[in-house]
Amino acid sequence: MWTFTPYQMVRLWMIYLISTPLAFLLGQLLLIAEYEGWITILLSCCCSVFIVSFAVKLASYDPQVEWGVFGERIIGKWLHKMIMMLIVFYCMMLLTVVLTAYRDFFGSTYLPGTPDWVVTGGFLVCVAVVSRSGLQTIVFMADGMFILIFGVSLLTLFFLPGSVWPDMSIALVTHWNGTTIWKSVLFVTPWFAEMMLVLIMLPHFQLNNKAMKYVIITKISSCLLIMLYWLITLFVFGPHLGGHLRFPLMELIRFVEIGNIIENLDPIMISLWSSSLFIKCVLLLYMAAHLLAQVFKLPSHRPFTFLLATLVYVFANGFIKHPAEFGAFVGSSSFAIFLLGVQLVPLLYLIINKVRSCLVMGDKS
Repeated sequence: MWTFTPYQMVRLWMIYLISTPLAFLLGQLLLIAEYEGWITILLSCCCSVFIVSFAVKLASYDPQVEWGVFGERIIGKWLHKMIMMLIVFYCMMLLTVVLTAYRDFFGSTYLPGTPDWVVTGGFLVCVAVVSRSGLQTIVFMADGMFILIFGVSLLTLFFLPGSVWPDMSIALVTHWNGTTIWKSVLFVTPWFAEMMLVLIMLPHFQLNNKAMKYVIITKISSCLLIMLYWLITLFVFGPHLGGHLRFPLMELIRFVEIGNIIENLDPIMISLWSSSLFIKCVLLLYMAAHLLAQVFKLPSHRPFTFLLATLVYVFANGFIKHPAEFGAFVGSSSFAIFLLGVQLVPLLYLIINKVRSCLVMGDKS
């Protein structure tokens, strides 16, 4: 089994965690949380670390064997298979949401005359081909793109603050609403808690019993970058206008004018965000196919890659006919609760294992 360094895991998951929030979810955060967004991001990051810790703890039960293999020893063969299928569905749902959002942005902005099914199909074919190549290809691709994605993202921050309204910053400490914060934390926490999926691949990384250290490094770095972009977007557009923009960060890049610098960087930023979304989609498809191969006891995930990609294609094109309903569903509390429920699956294994251990000790006594 090929193993990777801890910081390769950090780079891969940092790209994964920032891709969707920066590109598509800042507007919803501005709309829901308004000026309490910074509190929401901090609390959500802390909650997600707590959730991911369950996955890391579960993986530590057998560090040399993948959870998909040893999990049946804890809760039984058939229940474990059903839970694995649930996580496969979870990965496919996330992939469908990301793909639909990407198609809406890229198709409407750069390919307005191209049929949606062409944009979706072309993107998914590329995702399936890379995913079929395996985890080694995905990790090395993330390594190659990491410096470009984060370098340009951080560089752009130096040009943006000149156009913000610093007087608005007083509202960050004067606007407090417990109900708003609670609802927005429920909405935002699943963004960060998606790293629970690291459970599937932890044996592939040489973490030396320090997995939580690298998880925290990943979380803090991603959280800070998202918060910086959220702050600048808030200061430029305000919570009301920013909350009703479909892609506020893209509008921000066009809004700020410093000579021709930002204008020239616009296509570069779009291509780098597209690359980060591509890596996220590839990783989701790989993990779904990998788990499905373990369910059916097959040695490789490759036979399932194009099958799952085809299913996602069907789902994504089905949502084209109902864009308003799809948007309402993705932004609903029921969808957030479903995501959190799946992300807490490792906790179920930990509880069952603890109960079984207590029962065994009770029988011995």
